[in-house]
Amino acid sequence: MGVEALRTEYRGLAKYTLPDMTWEAFKTNHEAGRNRYQDVPCQDQHRVVIKWPGAPTDYIHANYVGTPVSEKRFICTQIRQMSPDEPSIALSVLNIKFTKPDGTNETRELRHYQWLDWPDRGVPPCRLTSMELLSRIRGTKKPIIVHCSAGIGRTGTIVAIEYILERMQAGVECANMCDLLKELRNHRAFSIQNDLQYLYVHRVMFCYFLEKHKSRYEYILTEDNKTKYAKFVTDYNLVTGTQ
Repeated sequence: MGVEALRTEYRGLAKYTLPDMTWEAFKTNHEAGRNRYQDVPCQDQHRVVIKWPGAPTDYIHANYVGTPVSEKRFICTQIRQMSPDEPSIALSVLNIKFTKPDGTNETRELRHYQWLDWPDRGVPPCRLTSMELLSRIRGTKKPIIVHCSAGIGRTGTIVAIEYILERMQAGVECANMCDLLKELRNHRAFSIQNDLQYLYVHRVMFCYFLEKHKSRYEYILTEDNKTKYAKFVTDYNLVTGTQ
């Protein structure tokens, strides 16, 4: 399937949400400023419920996304953007101290990876950065927090890539990307925000299997398929403005 066919496929799914989706907690908390955007609802289904002692609400704009590894593999959420004149940290390892209701303290380690050159509503150059990033966090058994401005575009895209890989590793079929997008959105509404991000998921998977692991999958690359793949890459670069 070529670039334009994939863009058309995405447009047919652009408004898809969980058929019985509700967002009552989102509406209740909107006036209190707990959502970044009025048009990006947080569905009640699979919502992350805050259980901090003394918290004024149990609401945060976040949903769990499950994979074959865990039903709560990812937490997809929003976060405030950093000011352009503040220093950016590509990687930080923080020790955070929590005070429990009984007055005792607990220290936890938080590893934070920041992707600096991924434009909002756009896509970064395809250099398998996503695969490198995911390889650093894949070993954890605890929920992985992924966030961006709205918590659905870039966040949904990176989660989709790992979702596909973990399904494949578990021996679960991944042939139909339309169904995969629906499954992702059944957990986090409007994940993968536009057709370029949808294309990016395909481009990364092609790059990973047909370029990085070319020798393993060389049997797929017949002369006809090589020609088709070269055209896909050319068309992709033209549409996304990347190399």
